[in-house]
Amino acid sequence: MINHWWDAFGAGPDAPDTTVLLAMIAIAERPPAERQAWRAFFGHLVFRTHGHPLAHLPAEHHGLLGPLKPDNWGYIRESCTGSGEAGCGAFTVSWMVGLNTGPECGV
Repeated sequence: MINHWWDAFGAGPDAPDTTVLLAMIAIAERPPAERQAWRAFFGHLVFRTHGHPLAHLPAEHHGLLGPLKPDNWGYIRESCTGSGEAGCGAFTVSWMVGLNTGPECGV
């Protein structure tokens, strides 16, 4: 059973429980080593267990890891649905370090 009452933050129509359901079909049945890698990835980028992943860079270089504003939210959403601009639909390591934030990717 999942309670939905705790979600007091709304930055769009996406709900955290949707992410859990998608993770169940995308990650849960992967081999243990892959699941462990995804756990670390989520911890680093989503739960930020060791602080903001780009704290060592100026805020203007945080790209998609900056504050969740309409531009970032829209680009992330388009990338998830496959409706993003050509060449930008798949996330790469470069956006994680703030390099893939130019106008060619709509950010």
